[in-house]
Amino acid sequence: MQGRRLFVIIVCSFILASVGTTIFAWTVVGGVRDNARVASARLRLVTNAITAYTETFGAFPFSSIELGASQSESARAELDIALQSVQVEWSIDRFVQPILRTDGKPTQLESLPNAAADLARAAEALRKPAATPAL
Repeated sequence: MQGRRLFVIIVCSFILASVGTTIFAWTVVGGVRDNARVASARLRLVTNAITAYTETFGAFPFSSIELGASQSESARAELDIALQSVQVEWSIDRFVQPILRTDGKPTQLESLPNAAADLARAAEALRKPAATPAL
């Protein structure tokens, strides 16, 4: 009788430990997904601000100060918050796109490649010669 009781206690302990571990793991996964969603949204915000700047001024900005100066007050506040978590390596040439990094923070699937592709398309559009009218 005592051996059966010990067996039940051990089995219940393992079941409780596995349930606790599962709950902890889902909590961690949920936190990482939330962080990835926020980081991806900030990355998209910075990417969209840079591409809008290039469409307006015909060149990439040299710094976040120059990028922020072209924004409205509310958009500048959001951009400043986004730039705290998205690192931008600004180019010294106005026709070369900046490099965006999230400093090891998780992002949603394909967020970084999509941002890089958007900036590459903007750089390509800047480098295209203006269409000359046919005579």
